[in-house]
Amino acid sequence: MIRKLEFELCKSILKMWDYNKSRLYEQILKVETPILLENFFSFSTSELTLMKNSNTQSLSQTLKSNP
Repeated sequence: MIRKLEFELCKSILKMWDYNKSRLYEQILKVETPILLENFFSFSTSELTLMKNSNTQSLSQTLKSNP
């Protein structure tokens, strides 16, 4: 009987630990995800702007050299 209670107690403690651990990871992800997304989108926007500008310059140089 005592063995079974010890086992159940251990099981309960492990369940609590898993639950709390997953909640902690969830909170970390909630904080990190917007930061990562913000960095990703700002980088992508910058990159697209640079690509657009370089393509425009290339096109204008091509048009000037080929009348």
